[in-house]
Amino acid sequence: MRTALDKYAVVSGRAARGEFWSFILPFWAVAAAVPILDGFLGTCSVLLLLGMQIPAVTVSVRRLHDLDWSGWWVLLFVVPLGNLALLVLFCLRGTRGRNRFGSDPLSSRWE
Repeated sequence: MRTALDKYAVVSGRAARGEFWSFILPFWAVAAAVPILDGFLGTCSVLLLLGMQIPAVTVSVRRLHDLDWSGWWVLLFVVPLGNLALLVLFCLRGTRGRNRFGSDPLSSRWE
């Protein structure tokens, strides 16, 4: 999660599965808790969720880059059943070695 927050608005480069899931799973947990927190914190919880939208999109774009797909495919989120297609893509292993979006984030593990 730290890496995704360090790269808050960075869409260039690649994100390995571990980086992606270590941000997205806590993000989903916070998103599920927002209705509960809203009663205690009011609009602060909504602002928190809105603030986390940017790194959620950017880590998704970098994850698609790891698969050697254009980041524009993240727009599948707005298409019915597009979330399911992206979920499947996000579970796939990234391209080994360098691709057009940069070097392999796991390259040190493969050498």
